[in-house]
Amino acid sequence: MKFPSFENAKWYALVGCLAAVLALLAVLQYESSKQVRKATAEQMLTHLEGSVANMRQGLESELTPLCRELQPQEMESREPSLPDYARGFERWRRAAAHPGLVSTVYVWEPADNQSGHLFRLDSQSDEFRPTDWPVNLAQLRQKLQGLTPIFDNPGAYAPDQKGSQDPNSRPGDMPPPRPDPSSRSGPGGRGDAPPPDFGPPPGFDHPNDPDRPHGPSEYPAPAPPPGASNRHSPDGGSSLGWMIDENVSVLVHPVLARDQRGPRKGRSNVTWILVALDLDILRSHILPELVQRYFGSADLSPYEIAVVQENESDRVVIYSSDPAFRLPIGMIPDAAVNLFGRPVAIVGRGQIPIQVALPPGSRPPGNTTGGRGGSSEPPEQEPFKIEPIHYHPEDRGWELIAKHRKGSVEAAVASLYHRNLAFNFCVLLVLAATMAMIGLNSRRARRLAQLQMDFVASVSHELRTPLTGIVSAAQNIADGIVEDKERVARYGTAILSQAQQLTELVEQILLFSAAEKDSHRYHLQAVSVEKLIDSVLSSAASLIRSSGVTVERQVQANLPCVRVDFNAFSQCLLNLVVNAVKYGGERRWLGITASEEESREHGREIAIAVEDRGIGIEKNNLKRIFEPFYRTPVATAAQIHGTGLGLPLAKSIAEAMGGRLTVKSAPQEGSTFTVHLPVASQRAAENVM
Repeated sequence: MKFPSFENAKWYALVGCLAAVLALLAVLQYESSKQVRKATAEQMLTHLEGSVANMRQGLESELTPLCRELQPQEMESREPSLPDYARGFERWRRAAAHPGLVSTVYVWEPADNQSGHLFRLDSQSDEFRPTDWPVNLAQLRQKLQGLTPIFDNPGAYAPDQKGSQDPNSRPGDMPPPRPDPSSRSGPGGRGDAPPPDFGPPPGFDHPNDPDRPHGPSEYPAPAPPPGASNRHSPDGGSSLGWMIDENVSVLVHPVLARDQRGPRKGRSNVTWILVALDLDILRSHILPELVQRYFGSADLSPYEIAVVQENESDRVVIYSSDPAFRLPIGMIPDAAVNLFGRPVAIVGRGQIPIQVALPPGSRPPGNTTGGRGGSSEPPEQEPFKIEPIHYHPEDRGWELIAKHRKGSVEAAVASLYHRNLAFNFCVLLVLAATMAMIGLNSRRARRLAQLQMDFVASVSHELRTPLTGIVSAAQNIADGIVEDKERVARYGTAILSQAQQLTELVEQILLFSAAEKDSHRYHLQAVSVEKLIDSVLSSAASLIRSSGVTVERQVQANLPCVRVDFNAFSQCLLNLVVNAVKYGGERRWLGITASEEESREHGREIAIAVEDRGIGIEKNNLKRIFEPFYRTPVATAAQIHGTGLGLPLAKSIAEAMGGRLTVKSAPQEGSTFTVHLPVASQRAAENVM
């Protein structure tokens, strides 16, 4: 068994180490890509949730100036009147960026045992005028009629132990009545029971409730007990908080009378302010501006933003940043939060929302729509919290949802992950291919270097043989060993023959060099095939005679001419003849034939074949015999001298003449080399050489 040399062993070890390093890099890249994928998804979801929370609070900030102007500080010392509300609304309208957001303002003063009085703000005179209840507000009116007794007779409703309403109730739901304590039976009878506690009105949370997600001062305080101060709004006014009926887009605000020591005669203690919002302005201006502010341009943002309201059967899209927005029922978006009320994450239809804390810094820096006098809202004043009014426990209010355009954040990150993974692995494959090419080129370079060394050795041998004869003959003549004229002439002939052999060898090397550099210029002309063959056989006559080779010549009659360079093509055929003589073996036979043939691919051609019955060529060496300096192992073992340039030069000359060189061979059966040349045109044949 033949073991590789030390140099080869080092080379193979280096290649193995590099392959192992590439495999390790591939594994590390895969694991790193998975971690980056997970971190990217978490970062995108966190940023998206923060943007959704910011947009939610941005909408609250848009509505805060309106709420603030309808409960101004000038109402602090007295009970507000209808002109106060009209002036407050006019101040907001002059400073607001979107004054068309409010379509109508109502003030409702309930009365005992009757519907009370509903006033509508006249946009022309800026005065409130009596009006009838609109049909679309009938359900809201019924709801407010149920809530009004809470303020007129707070003892009729009792909170739970924490001072809040039933934990199973929803904001805006009316709690069940509690019997009047004055009618209780038991020890002490009437008046023995302690006065009832006054709990928060429906739709509001107690400010000191530990279950609230944002601490004590997040929401407006509930109504105080009779006789207590009601300074609990963000600006010190007598606000009980704001609510919204999302079914009709109406803001609702209860205002208690200044004198709360008991119900007023014929009137309720509470006045209701109803502000009808223009949904078209909300869709076309405010929501798009908020999306632009917190998510970027709708065309460039990777997310689809929508405000929807779900019911039992379908989902109503109130606004969407993309007209083609679709979110099937049951499909969970990337981020979703209710627009009004406590901020909760929507995790699916029919599931209980999970309370979430807004990320730090998510509150927008003050109101940008302008407050009194057009100035921006002070940063320390938080936006008003607006609670939704629900009519059924299953009601779902307006929800702000965000979905990635590729279906989900996970799908987008997965797509990016697979693309980056494919790119990284392509880079590794390129590195591996580069390593393989470097290895192959290195081996080819080493093989070429070996061939060149063999060529130098062969040329040196080819040069040494005639030079030895020349030197020996010249030395004999110089030493006077050869005296008669006949022997001197014979020595002179030998010297001339060896010198010609040297000249032919040098010319062949120079011709190959010129062919490789593509610097040789051929003079093409029409030439008779028979004349070419006779010239080649004449040039090789001395070699043929000295080798004892029998030549069979067969030339088809009336062959067309070929267009070639006579001297160069003669050299091509001569190389084939010399090879046939050198490798003809013991049979000493050479055949040269010329005929016309026609093929579908190449048309009419003249085929000149040189055949021998010698040692032949193995099949795996047939593709390499036309490589420069290459010699088959069989020829090397048989010690047949040569330079390895004859066949490459012959092939180069044939192709330069517009032809081709093919070979058929089998070991110990001989070889046949055929030159195929196109037939010269009729006009060129008239000037035949």
